Amino acid sequence: MAPAHPCQARAQDTRPDRTLGCERNRRCHRDLAGGDWPERARKAAKELVNENKASSASLGVQLLAGIREVMGKTDRMATTDLLCALWDKEDAPWGELRGKPITNIQLARLLREYDIAPKVMKIDGVAHRGYSREQFWDAWLRYLPSVPENPVTGVTDETGG
Repeated sequence: MAPAHPCQARAQDTRPDRTLGCERNRRCHRDLAGGDWPERARKAAKELVNENKASSASLGVQLLAGIREVMGKTDRMATTDLLCALWDKEDAPWGELRGKPITNIQLARLLREYDIAPKVMKIDGVAHRGYSREQFWDAWLRYLPSVPENPVTGVTDETGG
């Protein structure tokens, strides 16, 4: 049996995302209002969502921004060097995350959400576990407002290269 009203059809979607559900209800009411209200309300909703995203960046997004800043133009960094640079940032929580400096395990866990993992690489002829700038490029494009110049390419991830 088809729903009698378009709002009922939208209400039948039982996804657990509360924000999404609330937005669907608002969308239904906007559409019923007619005139230019639906378009005006959609525009306002987008602006509110974008403002909220910008003001409450997740810990992971803060980490991506911090790493981009500390890596600068460096094409790769050992995990220990990256952690030291993050700890030195006074405007970020990395020196006292839950009362202690962020560890290599916490760093890897936070970056796993972005499909970024430490790799064995040679830095100044010595094998280290670390991260290359190239690994972050996609996440920086997706999650940070502006991205610096093109990524460095041609980084060797293996200990033999």
